[in-house]
Amino acid sequence: MLPSYASSYVRHILTVAESLGAERRILLEHAALQERDLLRPDARISQPQVLCLYQAGITLTQTPSLPLLVGEAIRPEGLHQLGYALMSCETVGEALSVNLRFQPLVMGQGQFDTHLTDDTVTLSWKPDGASAALLRPINESILSSWVRFGQWITGSPATPLQVSFCHSRPADLQAYHRIFQCPLAFDGPTNSLTGPRFLLDLPIKQANPGLKRALLSALEAQLNASAPGPHTTDWLMQVRQTLRLHLHEPGAHLPRLAIALNLSERTLKRKLAEHGTSVRALLQELRWQHAQERLRDPGARIEQVALELGYQSASAFSLACRNWQGTTPNRLRRR
Repeated sequence: MLPSYASSYVRHILTVAESLGAERRILLEHAALQERDLLRPDARISQPQVLCLYQAGITLTQTPSLPLLVGEAIRPEGLHQLGYALMSCETVGEALSVNLRFQPLVMGQGQFDTHLTDDTVTLSWKPDGASAALLRPINESILSSWVRFGQWITGSPATPLQVSFCHSRPADLQAYHRIFQCPLAFDGPTNSLTGPRFLLDLPIKQANPGLKRALLSALEAQLNASAPGPHTTDWLMQVRQTLRLHLHEPGAHLPRLAIALNLSERTLKRKLAEHGTSVRALLQELRWQHAQERLRDPGARIEQVALELGYQSASAFSLACRNWQGTTPNRLRRR
């Protein structure tokens, strides 16, 4: 099945292209779309049509940076219910967890991942479908929206430390430099954005726990009703990614994870049991993976690695290592 995109996102592309002088009728004709295709909030537009729409918009406006401008101008209505749910979260870290779970409802299918170090967080996105060159408009709009939407919901002018794209380096980088304000890389394996880790704790200006709960329930129902696919594997992957974002927080992982996934603690434990695992088992697995990765770095202090894993002291981390491997962190490092 072809990847598809929410009608709210496609309407946003049209709005930005029209603001730059493109005629809506021609845009719709070029993408083989009709207005009625975009009226239903739950309507889906295929990836080829979205790419044709971008190509028409770029040609008619003579603006190669149109996808970057689309991402830059994104607001909650362009992401439908997901946008308002993100805006209602309490912190950036929580918003990332929600986006990880429900992003396919808006932006098609793909691989969304996060990677944490002691002082950075990296978000990466690799959509399913055509080649990197053909998907350039999608990739540009997503990474641009991460930066600008994040700045908008937090009121923070924070910019990335580095941004990487799958596609080749374009001739004109002016819009890239204006939006990202950091070193750029191209021809990479994924589209990624790296920023300071403290951004995960930034509060969101319009946090609304009650509205968030209602929206997450609606989004969960949409996800369950969406086209059949490898949701079992995807769900477990999303659980791991969500848990990884909160790895540094000591204790209370079950209730925190249940809230992030919009499930009761009982339902979460039952679903994990059906997959042959538990929060405790996943937590140990992720901690061990992170410990192995960090201990390979000779500059990583044991005390810092302990804090990254949610332990309050190096001695607690050392005890956990003995339980995992029967040895100490220092001996693991020497191996």
